[in-house]
Amino acid sequence: MIPLTAPEPGVGTCAGKSASWELTGQNLASWRRAIDSCHECPILTQCRTTLRNRIAGGEPPQDQIVAGAAFDYYGNHVPADRLRAYAVLRSRTPRGPANHVAAGGDAA
Repeated sequence: MIPLTAPEPGVGTCAGKSASWELTGQNLASWRRAIDSCHECPILTQCRTTLRNRIAGGEPPQDQIVAGAAFDYYGNHVPADRLRAYAVLRSRTPRGPANHVAAGGDAA
């Protein structure tokens, strides 16, 4: 988990540590620590309510972890059982142009 400090009443565990809840620049282990920390947060219920309202209003979180749930760049929920696959997908380098010749191939 991300180190927890005794938050002020009504303040979430993530307060002041927003980078730890962003997907960009973090790895799978960091994402899981953030999610675990959310589950220990004293205002998780309030955060989940706020999250539902944001989604209902058409403004889902993007590329971050909110209320113990991960959301991709487009605001789509990434289920916990798909986090590893999503991490692998994010780390892949796009392939070269369609006419790229593989090593050892003939460009004829």
